[in-house]
Amino acid sequence: MKNLLLGFLFVFSLTAFAVVTPSGISNHFDNTGTLQFKDSVDIMVKNGTGSSMAAGSLAALDLTADDGATVTTTTTLGDASSLCIVVNAIAAGKVGPCRVYGYIANAQLDATAGSSTAGANAYASTTAGKVQGTTPGATLTPVGVFLDTSSTSGDVELFVRIL
Repeated sequence: MKNLLLGFLFVFSLTAFAVVTPSGISNHFDNTGTLQFKDSVDIMVKNGTGSSMAAGSLAALDLTADDGATVTTTTTLGDASSLCIVVNAIAAGKVGPCRVYGYIANAQLDATAGSSTAGANAYASTTAGKVQGTTPGATLTPVGVFLDTSSTSGDVELFVRIL
C-alpha cells in the first residue's frame, strides 16, 4: 500500500497542469488573416462623479475615495491619475467596465483644446472626461495613441495604453 501511494504521488509530481484561457492582450485572426476581434483589458470601476459617465469618457482615480476603484473626471492636462476609458455609460454610484488597454472606437475628443493626429499621443484634456492632442510636455502622461486624425470634437478611435 505504501508503494502504491508513493507511485501515485510520483506520477502526479511529474504531471503539469495548466489553465488555458484567451490571451488578455492580443488580437485574433482567422486562418486567412482577417481580424476577428480586438482584445482589450477592462477593469471594473465605481463612478464617483455624482452623475452619469458617458461611454468614451476618460476616467481618473478619485483620490478622495482612496480605494483605488472609484473614479471621477479630471480637468488637469496630462493628469497622471488618468486610469481608463469608460466602455459603457456608468450611472452615478454604480460599477461598470473601463478600458485600460486596447482599441476603443468612441473616446471623447475635445478638439478645441487639441485636435487628434493619427499616431500621436492622447492626453487627459482640460475638459472633464475628454482626451486631447497637444504638444508633449515633461509632466504630461499619455493615455493612448490616436488612430484617427480629427479637428472636430466627438468620438475618436484610440488605442488605450494606461497599464
